[in-house]
Amino acid sequence: MRLILPHPDTWQWHELDGLRSRAAVSGTFAAPDVAVTLHHPRRLDVSIFEWANDVISADIAPSETVEVLDGQTVEHELGFWTLVQMAIVRRPDRQDPVEIRLAAFYQMLDYAAAAVIEGRRLDIYEARRPELLALLLRATPRWSDPACIADLYT
Repeated sequence: MRLILPHPDTWQWHELDGLRSRAAVSGTFAAPDVAVTLHHPRRLDVSIFEWANDVISADIAPSETVEVLDGQTVEHELGFWTLVQMAIVRRPDRQDPVEIRLAAFYQMLDYAAAAVIEGRRLDIYEARRPELLALLLRATPRWSDPACIADLYT
């Protein structure tokens, strides 16, 4: 199963592992100004909220902290629930944020997926935020296996 995010043709996706893909929105893959990481659909052993906390806090340095500023649950156009969160990554030696994160967590039947935008260049992130948020709200799952018995008949 994969999470499909509509995106410009210039984005090049890289597989991080069997459950995550990443693309640089701006900058290079090795040093992105803004990047997006997709966490493909999987069954969760914890609540969507616990998993969202783990995902939005992933891949930060030991000295960094993540503060979730805002969150809102909306119904996706396909009928599943989406939790949208904005967070900032801080480091004790800097007053300005190290990174801004905008994440969408999708709950589909017993499955969950996520897309996380990570903006290290705040000016570029801010300029592209409306476009990126619109893309997050249009992400859809691609099921390679049936999710339930009803899928076999559709």
